[in-house]
Amino acid sequence: MKESIYRSFAESFLLDVYLPETSLISPPVATCWADHRLADVMQDARPPQAVIFTVDAALDIFALNGEKIGSLYDGLMAIKGKAVPILYVDQMETVEPLAQFADDHCLGDVTLCVPFEKREILQSLRLLLPLSRGMLDGRQCVLPPAVELAGDCHEAEATMVLMDADANRAYLRALQKRFIQVWVDAGEDWARAACMGACGVICPDVKKLYNGMERFPARSTLRPTPLYAHKAYHVTGEYPENSLSATVAAGKLGYDAAEIDIKPTRDGVVIVHHDLDTGNLFKEKKVIAESEWADLAPLRRKAFPDQGMDLFEDLMQAVAPYPETPVLIEIKSPAATFRLEETVRQMKKILARTDVQQGCTCIMGPMPPYLSYVHKHLPRLPLSHCRGGSREEDTDDVRANNLRIYQFALDTQGANAGYNMLHTAISGVFARLAHIRGITVFPWTYAFEMWEGCCGAITKTYLRGYDGLTSDWVTKFAHVPLDIQPAVEEKFPADKPLPLKAKLLSRAGEWTETEENLELIPLEGAWQQDEKGNWRCQRGMGRFLLGCRIPLPDDQDICLISMPFQVKFE
Repeated sequence: MKESIYRSFAESFLLDVYLPETSLISPPVATCWADHRLADVMQDARPPQAVIFTVDAALDIFALNGEKIGSLYDGLMAIKGKAVPILYVDQMETVEPLAQFADDHCLGDVTLCVPFEKREILQSLRLLLPLSRGMLDGRQCVLPPAVELAGDCHEAEATMVLMDADANRAYLRALQKRFIQVWVDAGEDWARAACMGACGVICPDVKKLYNGMERFPARSTLRPTPLYAHKAYHVTGEYPENSLSATVAAGKLGYDAAEIDIKPTRDGVVIVHHDLDTGNLFKEKKVIAESEWADLAPLRRKAFPDQGMDLFEDLMQAVAPYPETPVLIEIKSPAATFRLEETVRQMKKILARTDVQQGCTCIMGPMPPYLSYVHKHLPRLPLSHCRGGSREEDTDDVRANNLRIYQFALDTQGANAGYNMLHTAISGVFARLAHIRGITVFPWTYAFEMWEGCCGAITKTYLRGYDGLTSDWVTKFAHVPLDIQPAVEEKFPADKPLPLKAKLLSRAGEWTETEENLELIPLEGAWQQDEKGNWRCQRGMGRFLLGCRIPLPDDQDICLISMPFQVKFE
């Protein structure tokens, strides 16, 4: 028998992956399909960060044309320690031999990909390989609406979906804010796949993708960090925290999610509240776990005497008209009186109604075993694991971050989940290593931090390109457009300066034109830039990207990048 590929599951997570130097915030994962060039590709100075192997029941691997490449063992040895393996399985017969192989060789750090229409294969594999992640291949089928697809993914134990390059930014964004990482099979067009905001880009030659990443201006983003209003939209003082009115306000203002806290009363009624008791926000102090709903309903808020405590079901009904602002539900209950079972029963009953918001998500913490319980009873609900009690500091040490991801895999096994951590504990290196594994990372900031004292830290967090930012201070970044489109003619005279115009999409859903702070990034064609910064292109087709620089707090800025645009120069 051949020697084990890894000596332990932890060792399989110790990845010395190539992290390219780039001005891109949260660059996409560079991925390729395995073929006969694999050994040489992995010896390159810039190897892929993930490699997809098509595996059969005999544990042989195949190229895209169906030609046998070799054994899975040899393929994994070729990428060992340098790239994450993605194993593509489309036969149920492969499940048991693959699971046995993974156990024999201590293969824990692996992504499992199956065809969308064969989702049951992934559920079987994830049951046997709980440290793995799941991906659904949606390239050969018509995919359902984003909210429904997010539910399909989580029910099938997947937090990733694979698409063709004909997807659009809005669809990807709707999935990503619900803890789904979208990877795109780009073919030869790396720019379209990357610029739509894909988490991973699959292309035959990853060096083209790496070279493309070097073209972007400083602090460029292909997908602005989603903004999750912490305790809903309350920081301006117009609405009370953790309230129906604040959650509806977040929806009206177009935030990417409204985070709320829920917990059960003594008689099992699920309310919207954060603390163990009501003393902080309400005029009368009552312990939630010791009070029935009839005791809490009459209470009035200190700062909002006309408003009381809200029921979870009322809130979910009120935000139904705002499906693009999913409710991020954090289950808050003290360990001694956890009563999770009753909370989940009530959630299941409420979320099954057709008159409530259908696209919500959930945070569960800090007790990992209960994450799997929630997933078992609410399988279509996107989940995340919260490490709220930790005060560890961030680090750029690759080994330390790999081991943190291994701990996350242990904590969440049996329930694929996103990762919710205090912003001071998640470095940019951690996020990049997590993204290579398809793990969603969305930190939270202290509720009691004053903006003046933490402005720099939170702006720095925003600029790291996480999959979301849960903060009281999301208002400071609400002006960043969601999208940018070039507003130039599709035909233009050759050798004349191309006037740069763009349309920007606000959170209110409005497009506005601008000619300010724009930067052109040439892709294809004979482009030239004069001493005044004007761009010209010779006769023929010219393809380019347009970037718009947006100011941020703390004297920072960010450059939002458009999809590729093509002009015929005559």
